[in-house]
Amino acid sequence: MRTSTVDKRTLRKLGPASRLHSDLMSYRKDVEQLAAQRQKLVKQYPGKWVAFYDGSVVARANSLDKLLQMTDAKKVPRSKVVTQHLRTEKTKMIL
Repeated sequence: MRTSTVDKRTLRKLGPASRLHSDLMSYRKDVEQLAAQRQKLVKQYPGKWVAFYDGSVVARANSLDKLLQMTDAKKVPRSKVVTQHLRTEKTKMIL
């Protein structure tokens, strides 16, 4: 299978595989930590959007747009921040 010019450019932008792996492992760790702390965070920030990065909440807001503005202002890279809405009501699913 040949690699297209577009694929090569995309791979160059991503950088070395070792850095990509490290970034993915950091992101995964943040996802796991946010999940582990979710109950506590829902009590602390009910109904808010939170941005979680490098092991902690770096911003919270009433809307996703505001949250992203806040993370941008703090120079937190959007591609590395975990965002989640901490809704208090349970989601009903019809299967």
